[in-house]
Amino acid sequence: MTDDPHLVANLERYRGFAAIYDKYRPLPPPALVGLISQLAGRTHFDCVVDLASGSGISTRLWADHADNVIGIEPNEDMREYAAAQSAQQPHLRYQGGLARQTGLPDQCADVVSIGNALHWMEPVTFMAEVARLLRPNGVFCAFQANFPPTLNWQAELTDQSFMNKAGTMAEARGLVEHVRKWRYDEHVRQMNESGRFRYVKELSLHSTEQGNAERFVGLMLSQGLIHTLFKAGVTEAEIGIPHYRETIQRLLGDEPQTWYFSFRILIGIP
Repeated sequence: MTDDPHLVANLERYRGFAAIYDKYRPLPPPALVGLISQLAGRTHFDCVVDLASGSGISTRLWADHADNVIGIEPNEDMREYAAAQSAQQPHLRYQGGLARQTGLPDQCADVVSIGNALHWMEPVTFMAEVARLLRPNGVFCAFQANFPPTLNWQAELTDQSFMNKAGTMAEARGLVEHVRKWRYDEHVRQMNESGRFRYVKELSLHSTEQGNAERFVGLMLSQGLIHTLFKAGVTEAEIGIPHYRETIQRLLGDEPQTWYFSFRILIGIP
């Protein structure tokens, strides 16, 4: 699909663990659909396009609110998993493509969304594609969850230390040399400077979910960084996962408790 080393590295980072990703990642904030509907002035849409749709978590959000929902995802295993989850919903479909080059017609979408993936997108080409896809007065929305969720300060510090060490290990082994991320403010600046969007707004939404130690460990295992290490042959013991799992089990146990998620939201209207 591409020989861009940055894009290849970014895509490979999320290949091969769709089921884990889908099981442990948070759902989009429930208020998001209401927010977009209010801004769009309608409660049901003809077509929603979900970019970098992954396992379909953010795509399925629109199932009851649109006649057609299209998930664009370059990773075949993610697409296949997402399609299997939506097998009984024929108006949800997934197709291969890049978020910056979907292959969809001009002005085909009432809503263009992207969940937990905006930081992987090069702002200039991505925002140009978003603007091309949107119909007049259509709405673009991006959401990004802050990880880890707020639930236990000791568990959060354990996770922060663990992920920092994993990142250092990946860097030392040359595994993230070509991985590239972009900051939210780079996308906001591009939206404002491009002249393609009349309305640009950042805000926050929040949600709560339930989880225990097993889910907290699963959330860690849904991170692309960890699977980058696995693919390079690094063992769980070398990464420190057994100690992490033992510590989180001691801190959180088996009983579910409330997890508090906050989401950074970016809205644009062309």
